[in-house]
Amino acid sequence: MKQILLSGGTGFIGRNLLDRLLSLDFDVFLIVRKIDNEGFYFKKDYSNVKLIKVEDLFENKFDFPRFDACFNLASYGVNYNNLDITEFINSNIKYPLDLLEFCKINKTKIFINTGSCFEYGYVENSKIYETTPLIPASLYGSSKVSGVIMSKTFAKINNIPLITLRPFGTYGKYESDYRLLPQLLNAGLKNKPLSLTKGEQIRDYLIVKDVAEAFISTLYFDLPLYEEYNICSSNEITIKKFVEKIATTLKFDMDLFRFGDLKYRENELMYYVGNNSKFMKFSSWKPSAYEDEDIINLFEWYKREKGYIL
Repeated sequence: MKQILLSGGTGFIGRNLLDRLLSLDFDVFLIVRKIDNEGFYFKKDYSNVKLIKVEDLFENKFDFPRFDACFNLASYGVNYNNLDITEFINSNIKYPLDLLEFCKINKTKIFINTGSCFEYGYVENSKIYETTPLIPASLYGSSKVSGVIMSKTFAKINNIPLITLRPFGTYGKYESDYRLLPQLLNAGLKNKPLSLTKGEQIRDYLIVKDVAEAFISTLYFDLPLYEEYNICSSNEITIKKFVEKIATTLKFDMDLFRFGDLKYRENELMYYVGNNSKFMKFSSWKPSAYEDEDIINLFEWYKREKGYIL
């Protein structure tokens, strides 16, 4: 049985990865900042997860088994309202280095780091490759660039096998309520109008189960080390079309979605689409399309999660 160290497993993508690891019967050690007695990890489905507090991991480096892999999905700043400079540095730069130091001592077989599509920043109407210049437009993107570069350098110097995955637009289970999909589902369920921009922004959306599967695939394929890989659909869709797809599939009243009520953000990125050919070249991973069944299943899960179905 593979033994996996998972950091960031209580977040959006991380929890989906945790669910997938458990479904494959991996032995998962989940790093948490503190153990919350109300945490989801005390539910029956997570009874086999081994919880480790951050300070215990770093203070007792020699007390753990050798891990087959360490997945680091912990980060700060995805939410536009998170602007604490110290937290950017501690979470996105220092913490990955501390985790790598642990993996060096532990002789962990591979470290899978998580970057971000926002490392690329401003791109003018062309698909984003891993060779696209990094010109981050946010503090979050800048801190992720710094963290990825320093982590890769540290790993190379210390002979720690490392790769970095850069997820693009992701939707699905466990999304925070402030994000687009939960807002759409909430509006439809409550028959409550939702103000939106004109929705002309072109995006690259991928369902989160596919992103989790991309992380899993790194355990089975020998990807070139110390490289970055875009995890995306490579398919263009406007935000308006994405909203319409969700609404029509779930039979929501389209009049609820008020396009044009909101202005675009200052420096809004109007085109943000990745190219996934590099990752697909070295793995058997493939993204799925916007399947009606997936959208319906997400809706049913959301209703259960929010108490609409008892």
